[in-house]
Amino acid sequence: MTKMEQLSKLSHDILDAEVKIAGIANSMKNMAKELTALTMEEKQLEENIALLKTKKIITVASEYRKIKAEIAKIRTRKDSLLSDGLGLEKIKIVAENTLENLKNEYEILDNSKENVIRGLFGTKK
Repeated sequence: MTKMEQLSKLSHDILDAEVKIAGIANSMKNMAKELTALTMEEKQLEENIALLKTKKIITVASEYRKIKAEIAKIRTRKDSLLSDGLGLEKIKIVAENTLENLKNEYEILDNSKENVIRGLFGTKK
């Protein structure tokens, strides 16, 4: 493989790594937004239950169970998002390290002395 082919491949790999990192960052941002929304919803449901208890409002047992089941679903989803977020964080670190290595490799290859064009400027007799 020639030097130009290697540089082209490394350049392509660098762009791929940057796109993957951007995608991971976007996923992490979306997960953070979803976690915030779920936390707010969970607090709202818990406040509703507390209010009903303090006001001594008799609620239908099925409605109470529905709210409790919804809170359980929210907590499960939050736990899932948190574990996925940890996995994404690890993947992001690996991708950033890979990107850094690719950039270093590209820089070394690009600055190597093979850029010199050697010519034959004399005749051999």
